[in-house]
Amino acid sequence: MLTLLLIGLNVVVSLIAFTRMSSHKGAEMFLFNPSEVAAGRNYAGMVLSHFSHADGAHLIFNMVALWSFGPYVEAGLGPILMLLIYVVAGIASTLFVYYRHRNNPG
Repeated sequence: MLTLLLIGLNVVVSLIAFTRMSSHKGAEMFLFNPSEVAAGRNYAGMVLSHFSHADGAHLIFNMVALWSFGPYVEAGLGPILMLLIYVVAGIASTLFVYYRHRNNPG
C-alpha cells in the first residue's frame, strides 16, 4: 500500500511539474538549487524535487523500479520502516548536495 502511495505522489507531483515546465518560474519550484536555498529562496524545491522527474522516461523508469522492489521492501521491513528509510534518504541526499553546492550558483 505504501509503495502505491509513493508511486501516486511521484506521478502527481511530476505531472504538475511537467505542466509548469513551459515557464521558467514554474519550473524553478520543482528544482532543488542549493545556492537559491542558501539565499533564502525556493525551500519548496528542496521537497518537491524528491518527487519530480526530468521527463516521462525518467518518471516511468523510476516508478517501474519502485513498483518492482517496493512491495518486497515494504513486506520485509514494514511500511513504517520503509517510509522512514525513504524520508531519511531524501533528507540525507538533500543535505549532502546542499552543503556541497550551496556556494555554487551554476
